[in-house]
Amino acid sequence: MANTYLKGVLGFKGERGYSAYEIAVQNGFKGTEEEWLIQYVENVPTMKHYNNVSNMKNDKSLIKSYLVFTLGYYTPYDGGAATYLIREKKSSDVEDRATIHFLESGYVAELITDNESVNVLTLGVKGDGETDNTKVLTHCFKNYKNLYFPKGSYIFNGSVKDAITTNILGDNAEIITNSQNGYDYMF
Repeated sequence: MANTYLKGVLGFKGERGYSAYEIAVQNGFKGTEEEWLIQYVENVPTMKHYNNVSNMKNDKSLIKSYLVFTLGYYTPYDGGAATYLIREKKSSDVEDRATIHFLESGYVAELITDNESVNVLTLGVKGDGETDNTKVLTHCFKNYKNLYFPKGSYIFNGSVKDAITTNILGDNAEIITNSQNGYDYMF
């Protein structure tokens, strides 16, 4: 089959458009085109990855606006992989070892979550049946609407009332409590 080409109508020659630099100047930027380009490039986030949270915290080269990916919380592929935004430390920041980590560089790594949902392993919770996760899980129950527990046994010696407004999803997981009613929770 032969190709068929249609001859288009020659349009009017329009005016030359503006460059992004010229538009920036029209909107108030003061400086040379080179200064504008440097400013633009400096604001592009840099991405780094680490095997775990400890390696991320010890990197003195991390600065604000970096995006950081960890392959696990304690060890690579332990289920605690997460994404963090590096930002300046605020006076109100408290290092909770879950969503906020203070870095050796003087900045803060803040966990990026999706719609107030989080996999508890990204917060340092362990489902090994031995580690007391009470402090971190209490934080989770108060700060997240949806928590996902991968397969495992999670020890929690706090009040189950803390979890009353949290949707808990699990994959053959159990929360082992030291509750007075003697109940553990499977989901």
